[in-house]
Amino acid sequence: MGDRRVRLTAVAAGLALVGVSCSGSSGGSDGASKQTTSTKAQAAAAEAPEFVEGDCWWDRPEGLPAAISVTCGTIEVPADHDDPGSEPLHLAVARFHHSAADADEPPLVFLHGGPGGDNLSLAPPVEALPLDGLEQRDLILYDQRGAGRSTPSLDCPEKEQATLEALTTADPWDEEFLKVEAGAKACRDRLTAEGVDLADYTTPDSVEDLESVRQAFGAETWNVSGRSYGTRLGLAYARAHPDRVRTLTLDSVYSPDVGGVERSQGLPDQAIATLTEACGAQPGCLAANGQVDEQLARAVAAFDADPATADGTATVDGEEGDWTFLLDGGDLKGGMFAAQYRAQYLPLLPSIIAGLAAGDRSVVPAFIESGVPNLLNMSEGAFFSFECADNGLLLGEDGPAAMREDPGDDTLYALGTAEPFCQVWDVPPVDAAFNEPVTVDVPTLVFAGTLDPITPYAESKAQAERMPDARLVTVPGGGHGDQNFDDCTRSAATAFWADPAADLPACVDDLVIPPFSAG
Repeated sequence: MGDRRVRLTAVAAGLALVGVSCSGSSGGSDGASKQTTSTKAQAAAAEAPEFVEGDCWWDRPEGLPAAISVTCGTIEVPADHDDPGSEPLHLAVARFHHSAADADEPPLVFLHGGPGGDNLSLAPPVEALPLDGLEQRDLILYDQRGAGRSTPSLDCPEKEQATLEALTTADPWDEEFLKVEAGAKACRDRLTAEGVDLADYTTPDSVEDLESVRQAFGAETWNVSGRSYGTRLGLAYARAHPDRVRTLTLDSVYSPDVGGVERSQGLPDQAIATLTEACGAQPGCLAANGQVDEQLARAVAAFDADPATADGTATVDGEEGDWTFLLDGGDLKGGMFAAQYRAQYLPLLPSIIAGLAAGDRSVVPAFIESGVPNLLNMSEGAFFSFECADNGLLLGEDGPAAMREDPGDDTLYALGTAEPFCQVWDVPPVDAAFNEPVTVDVPTLVFAGTLDPITPYAESKAQAERMPDARLVTVPGGGHGDQNFDDCTRSAATAFWADPAADLPACVDDLVIPPFSAG
């Protein structure tokens, strides 16, 4: 590709992977609104789905105990669950089994985020697996329809390339957006020409995929665990199939009733306000770093006046190229927003922001190195299809154009959401019943970080409060996805899966916010 000058902070690119909210059009050319999940279940084929074993896509995960075996394969599902004879899709699935596990114990299925993320593109890292739980029950990982190793893939190299190329200049927002929008449209046109019906990629469709996975493994009930967008899928599944859910674990809740442009546009400022308040509550943080929002405003102004540059690499559609990245103030703000996802970064952010405001840009290369891959390793087509269909009725007729207007200093954030692209993606919304709050009565454990930028703490807390049998684990100072925050939160999940009626470990009441760095 050659050297390029790109206006972005790569860390911000990761926001699309963890379920950033999107709204969609109120109609589209792909047909009528999708039916509710219960209708789909009634139309399902009588023949049980089959798990077809095959070779794994990667070497055995390093460090995995010898007692645990890994079996990989696929499960075939219809593209349209209302039409069992429709073109089949193939879900990539991996089953982890401990030799000491009870074969009759309900397994644990983990639902990845996105939409458009994956579980199986790379070998799952051992440190992220619930190894203690594996001694009791199997773990099932799979890639949701359109994403990861499931086929067909709705990956969009056209959009990835267009995003990078549009950001090689300092063009106004509207010009840059049109370039990226053209890439999204080119992807849509290719996929539909290949016979993909984008209206088949919704959460209600994915709910019935999940039910097919359960049937394929012969589990009467199972433990359903989701993170970020995976919580939306888990909630929708529990509402459709409550008798099949032994436990429901929700980590950073993105509920079906949440969506719309107003919410999405307010998230960046809300996130920095929450971080500012948390730093201000620690006298040492405030004294050493100053008011976080004010310091960020100074840094953004400085980057606008004198953008920073850093070299990096990016791979699009299998081709790696060298790039020279150019970061302005909007890119910096987007990068800080995305950095708030990770609990390990949060204690450092006030001092990093203060340093940037003072002219210290040494952290910029680390942003590029860690963030660029996240810009390119998700299925953008699945992201657009699910988000624009699921949230279509929450947006309204004029909503798709709202984030196409000047987004101020949140330009990079806007390019990482789906709302601006729902107009050209043009898929019909799901049935209005999908967007009703989920109040299903199943044993539920909710994890919520108080500094989560993309699924704010208040939303996770509200979901726990509206469910009859739910408990909330508040993670002070936690970011996005904090079930694995520390040994205490991990033990809480393991104990819940072992006995959903038992008390949680006492340590969950003693969690405290980690101290912020004083420079």
